[in-house]
This record gives sequence, C-alpha cells and structure tokens, in this order.
Amino acid sequence: MFYKQKNMFVVLLIILSIICLIVFVDSVFIEPYNLKITENTFNLFNQTGEPIKVVLISDIHIASQEKGYLTEVVNKINELEPDLILIAGDSIDYFESELQELEPLKKLNAPLGKFAALGNHDYGIWGCNNPIPKIDKQTEKRLNDLGISVLRNELEIIESNNKRFAVFGIDDAWLCKNNYSNALRNLDASTVKIVFTHNQVSFSTNDTDSKTLVLAGHTHCGQIQIPFLTDFLLEQSGFGKISGGRAKYGDGEIYVTCGVTTGKVRFLTNPEISVIYLK
Repeated sequence: MFYKQKNMFVVLLIILSIICLIVFVDSVFIEPYNLKITENTFNLFNQTGEPIKVVLISDIHIASQEKGYLTEVVNKINELEPDLILIAGDSIDYFESELQELEPLKKLNAPLGKFAALGNHDYGIWGCNNPIPKIDKQTEKRLNDLGISVLRNELEIIESNNKRFAVFGIDDAWLCKNNYSNALRNLDASTVKIVFTHNQVSFSTNDTDSKTLVLAGHTHCGQIQIPFLTDFLLEQSGFGKISGGRAKYGDGEIYVTCGVTTGKVRFLTNPEISVIYLK
C-alpha cells in the first residue's frame, strides 16, 4: 500500500512538473510575442451602412521592446486599413531619450486621424504632487511631430459615413490631470462620445450615457490572468474594475485593451491590437 501511494505521488509530481514547464514556456517564450488582433462592434449610431473602423492600441513601453517590434506593430495596423487610430498612453517607459525610438509611429495611416492620450509613464514619473520634473510636454511634442495629435482633456468632432461623433482624449488620473468637465459641458448630449484614456478610472461612470464608449489600456490585462484574483488585485491597486475586454460602464460601455507591450511575461493575456467597429 505504501509503495502504491509513493508511486501515485511520483506520478502526480511528474504531471505537475510538466504542467509548470508548459506554463513557463508559454508565458515567457510564446504568449508575449504572439500579438493578437481582436474585433468588437458597438452599436452607437443605430445606422446602416459601413461602420467606422477604429484601431486601439496602448502601452507600447518602447524601451522594453526588442528592436523592430514597433515596426511590426505599425505594419499590422496599416494592413487593417483603419479609419481612425487611437493610442491610449504609455508609449515610453520613463526617459526622454526613449522618444526617438517611437519613429515607426510616423508611418501609421488613418484618414480620419491619429490621436493619443498620455499615460502615467509618458510623464516619466507619477503621483499628483511629485516634485520630480515631468516629461509630458516632451512626449506630447514628439507624438505631434510624428503626426499624432495628443488630446489632453480635449475633443475632436469627426464626421464620416453620415456619422458624427466626438473623440475625447482624457489625461491620466495617476497624475491628477483628468480635468475634463469643461470640455464635456460644452458637448451636446445627443453626440456619440468615444472617450479614450490610459487608465479607466480617469473617466467617471457618472459621466457616461448610452452614447458613450470608453476605451482604455494601462492594465496589460494583468499580464498573468488568474480568474477573479487578477481583477481583484488590479482594482485594489488603482487600475479599475475591468482588467481587460468589454464590459458595461455606467450607462455606456467600455473596452480595455491588453496593450501591445510584450511585457516579457504573459499568461492568458496576449499583447493586443484592438479593432473597434462603430455602427
């Protein structure tokens, strides 16, 4: 009996070791480099005809990527032929010197525009009263020079395919810069609002309505996705309630993308290019 139990223990140990090895190989060598493209459709206009095709990315974290990776991301985006491109923050990690490495973004193509919001890393530091000099202005200038308009609690009205909507870029809550009430106050209530921001907590659910779609990044979808636990830990750490994907958000909806950063380690959370169809 003892030997049977010992043999069973050895078998279980071998099985567990194999599972751990598979998870390790997948999370370190496979998933971080398996860039996926997701598609979601949101019915905001209730109109027939061609939808507006939006590509959403976030969390480039350029200093953490291998050489040529951002060019690969840009090429994949252009192959999708989007109407509109939104970059939801954290294009860099910490330092102004990284900004030159964003050069491939200059080749992005989108007839309705290319817009970015700033994330906490785009400031170089975070914290509402942190006295260390920030680099947000340098990041903004670099993105503008690359043909990407940075929206800082600002909106742009876009009209295409008989559809009229506002693209509303919100600055980052971790810097206490998400002061968007004035821009929102001047917007007609019936206007469809595409709100994009780095951190979902930057835009309150109280300011949503049925014509609101919030697009965000920041979470990396937890990088290592463990049911219930990942969501709990992210919320407790100030990342918001939604670790990734589509969900109800106040009276509107939200989509949180996993980001394009490889993250070095990922499990059940591939880096992501999000295609959003607006109908």
